[in-house]
Amino acid sequence: MRRSLFLVLMISAAGLALSAGIEVMIIEPGPGQFLIGEVTLAAEVTGDEEIERIAFYVDGEFAGAATEPPYRVLADVGLENIAHQVKAIAHGVSGSR
Repeated sequence: MRRSLFLVLMISAAGLALSAGIEVMIIEPGPGQFLIGEVTLAAEVTGDEEIERIAFYVDGEFAGAATEPPYRVLADVGLENIAHQVKAIAHGVSGSR
């Protein structure tokens, strides 16, 4: 029996600190993209505040951080055929998230 892998993309509410004017959008992986082994995680940030770093999480575990555009990290999601949850949190230089 063949199983499909569904990718769940989630951006944490902490990553959308609208009061600080920061918005984060995960651009890699794309919705429904099959994830296995080492994958690229990437995000774009818009807003008025300078970004200190973008922290990436896979299934609730820290996967890495990027400090300058393009905000990308490589993460190993393992070899199991399961759904994964990807999250990106922007940290502004003022400490906002």
